[in-house]
Amino acid sequence: MMEPRVSAEKNAEFRGHLLSKESMLHAVDDLIPKWAEEEAAATPDADPAFAGQINRLVSELHRTNVNRVFDHSASEIEKVFVNSLLFGFLSVDPGGIVIGAPCKDAPKLVAEKQENFRAARHVRLMTDVAGRNAKDYIEHLRKDGAMTPEEIAHWEMMTIVEPIMGEAFQIIPQAGFPKLKVNDKSIRVDLLIWVGLRPDVKIVVECDGFEWHRDRETFTSDRQRDRLLQANGYQVIRCSGHEIYHQPVDCGMDLYGRLNEIRSAWKPLPPADPDNHEWSGKP
Repeated sequence: MMEPRVSAEKNAEFRGHLLSKESMLHAVDDLIPKWAEEEAAATPDADPAFAGQINRLVSELHRTNVNRVFDHSASEIEKVFVNSLLFGFLSVDPGGIVIGAPCKDAPKLVAEKQENFRAARHVRLMTDVAGRNAKDYIEHLRKDGAMTPEEIAHWEMMTIVEPIMGEAFQIIPQAGFPKLKVNDKSIRVDLLIWVGLRPDVKIVVECDGFEWHRDRETFTSDRQRDRLLQANGYQVIRCSGHEIYHQPVDCGMDLYGRLNEIRSAWKPLPPADPDNHEWSGKP
């Protein structure tokens, strides 16, 4: 096991914060406004109303993130691990992480949501090309009756969210893979990490408690699952429950560092293509 970066006392104190919903929500209320002020100072020409809207959106996002961690974590270890990662993003890049809900068919959900992000980006870029705002463009597309008022509202929100969240790391806890089976049982992983506009990001994180992963049969099954996931394009990261619980600072920093390395290697997304008419307007 790696030498801890901080003392056992500091890790224990941090773990206490991570296991307290009240403490995590307080961190959101404390850190997001500071981040928003720094962002506004860095972009003095930004529309103050839009900046305020982004601040409210990100604050609400992270309150939802915290609630989902406490509502859906399958174990205390998982709660500590996800919150340690969440805290890292809260401190530096609040728009960089989104916590979802458990899903029985995660690959299907991810494909649908990635199409939503791709379509929203197309709409936003085309509004720039056309020199008009997103609402006018979406209403223009609705004139043929293909879009309902509910769909318009959906896409208005997506064109606001996409520039912030399109390249955020999205996390699905207890993610199911019904088409991937080991010993005739569908795979369910602890965490699936994906990105809306980066379909090549496919990361599985397993939080292995010794109690559930110590026998020979489970050890073998874990390796079979890893190989099957890797054969389908997923990177698999395993962390022991012991290190997560006793070294939450290190575990959160390590995964945060890995995700930053992945992001730093991304190439710029392609510009708008005026000849691309694939978007259907359906959420």
